[in-house]
Amino acid sequence: MSRRLNIKLDGVGYDVAFDFKFIERVESKFSLTEFLGGIQKGNLKISQVAWVLFCGLASAGEKITYEEVGDLVLKDIGEANLIAVDLVNSSISGGPEKPIKKKKATAESGQE
Repeated sequence: MSRRLNIKLDGVGYDVAFDFKFIERVESKFSLTEFLGGIQKGNLKISQVAWVLFCGLASAGEKITYEEVGDLVLKDIGEANLIAVDLVNSSISGGPEKPIKKKKATAESGQE
């Protein structure tokens, strides 16, 4: 079953899927660990960002070419980077990040 997100690129909404098909398509060009290493080093390649977004869009059935995605990435590289990173993280962690809800601490009385 495909997990999906809705993203905006250049003001247009698109569905993206992040499932095994997405991972397989991304890894046909480069490994997810290579991509994540680029994130850690602050060295993301624009072509990798475009490829990750294209794979997510294609996996969701969006009709857009890799070159069109590349052009959208160039319009707002910062936003495209954030979306690509979120897609990769979501694909390997089981879903988009959600805020962690803090549980109220309960004090045990210690009485018997």
